[in-house]
Amino acid sequence: MPEHVVRIAATVAAIASGSRAGSSAVAADAGAVWSARMPQLLQEVGAPSREPNHSAHGFFFEDPRRAFPARRLDEPGAAPSATVDRIATSMLEALARTVERPGHVALGLAGDTVQFESVLLGVGAVLEPATLMTSADPLAAGIRADLGGMPSVSRHTAASSSGMHALVAAAGRVATGADERAFAVAASAADMPLPFPVVELGRGADRDELPFHPDSDGHHYAEGGIGLALVRGRPEPGTLREDDRWFAIRGWASGSFGTAVVNRHVVAATVERALETAGVPEHDQVFVDLYGRGNPIDDAAELSAIALLRRRRPGVRAGYLKGDAHYTVGAHALRGLVRLVERSRDGAGGTIHLSRNHLVGRSGVQLDADPEGIRWFVFPSYSVRGDCTVLVVREERA
Repeated sequence: MPEHVVRIAATVAAIASGSRAGSSAVAADAGAVWSARMPQLLQEVGAPSREPNHSAHGFFFEDPRRAFPARRLDEPGAAPSATVDRIATSMLEALARTVERPGHVALGLAGDTVQFESVLLGVGAVLEPATLMTSADPLAAGIRADLGGMPSVSRHTAASSSGMHALVAAAGRVATGADERAFAVAASAADMPLPFPVVELGRGADRDELPFHPDSDGHHYAEGGIGLALVRGRPEPGTLREDDRWFAIRGWASGSFGTAVVNRHVVAATVERALETAGVPEHDQVFVDLYGRGNPIDDAAELSAIALLRRRRPGVRAGYLKGDAHYTVGAHALRGLVRLVERSRDGAGGTIHLSRNHLVGRSGVQLDADPEGIRWFVFPSYSVRGDCTVLVVREERA
């Protein structure tokens, strides 16, 4: 990668009821949320009223319009839009209030907008064809957001790693000088109850423990998103205090498991390639923010990957910067990164509380609860498609 600084200039995040331990209580209320939401949605799309289907559990904002204000989507006469587009549009506009107009917008939407298009057709919507296509356009967030101009837009649908793919795409545009600024947004939402459950990942004959947390009873479909603004170059002199910190994306790498299950050898090799790309010396301390799917097979594989890495890089440490954050499709891998950046930006100080340090695997790896004093951070992501993408970030000082 060319030696250009890709600085993380701004972040925005909003996740519905974000802790893993609280997932069961929120999912139990999904039926009530749908009962309130469905009549309004059907009325907006001109479809006949019907009883809501409560077959799918999930995390839902009761009022996405209030939770994610989006200027152009709220204008009189605006076409109904998928909730995932509303989330992404709102985050793009929030970033634009902090950073100048981007040259490129990368969206990690994990395919949710396609579901919305099918729903509109299935419920008998009476929209005009042009309106229907506008409301179901997978790139609607990038096109409709009030960014002060029309950037180029790309969409990334790599399931749970879609947000990381979007961030890497945006970073690549900035690193090569194609754009001075780029935004990356990962958003997840279910616009209507689906005709099949989407909650049982992490269960089955080969996964005999409940995912995420002892008090949780399933892998729920979450709602929310994360956005990052990337800028080419270092901060202007005099814009930071003497002790201010900022974060730069230094490298990345991708690999493939060949299966949905995490492969420790692929993770170790992909992280190593990412560190080499970033130019990280072998004996530097590195903190890996474990992805944490939440089942014993995948989590143990991650710990084994850390053990493999330590054979060559004794300074590698690992933990959960994302804390006990609930799983949000596409955005999960970026939770720890945003938490790290926001802590530094807000001047909160003190140690970032890391959870889930009780995990024990055959690898013998002990998880760390304190990332203080470390300058290099690694963020891996995986999807059920079997891809592995790793990002390397360095903490810089004013």
